[in-house]
Amino acid sequence: MKLYGSLRSRASRVMWLLEELGVPYEHDPVEPRSEAARSDPYLRLNPAGKVPTLQIDNFVVTESLAINLWLAQRNGPPFWPADPLQQAHVLQWTLWQSAELEPVTSGIGKAMRTGAPDAERIVAENLAAVAALLALVEVQLNRSMHLAGDAFTVADLNLASLLMYAPPFSIDLSPFPKICAWLALTTARPAHRKLFVA
Repeated sequence: MKLYGSLRSRASRVMWLLEELGVPYEHDPVEPRSEAARSDPYLRLNPAGKVPTLQIDNFVVTESLAINLWLAQRNGPPFWPADPLQQAHVLQWTLWQSAELEPVTSGIGKAMRTGAPDAERIVAENLAAVAALLALVEVQLNRSMHLAGDAFTVADLNLASLLMYAPPFSIDLSPFPKICAWLALTTARPAHRKLFVA
């Protein structure tokens, strides 16, 4: 098993899950938009030239959330629950993150980087949208300890891999005590600390 992508990219969430699973893998730290990502050998694996890419012999899968869902299903509980109803919640929260939350946080990052004349307005609008979305997560975490029930699953890992970057994006999590407690618990896991804590 070989994973292409750097710790400073969405490949980091795949690395985190692989560490959680204890699955041996080779890591090739291809950076996003790098010369390596545009090379012919890499484009044969991933024609989009993006990271991450997971390769097992002749099998290749791309897109970090798809990789993580597949790895979790392949390895089963606890990261992929046995209960089909909980599996539905794993899918729900992972797809929700991709469709609803990540585009808004990406909008914040893009506005901050470009420094466009209307960047301040865009950031403010997106921060308000993020707060409304996080309120939905807070409701869920008032119902159960984790997103798909009381056990940590790949859904928690996928969302935490985004929310751990809240401070650099000026996202204030303090109005959401359940999220803060959940994120602290999630990022204290040994596999996370191995990768992200020096």
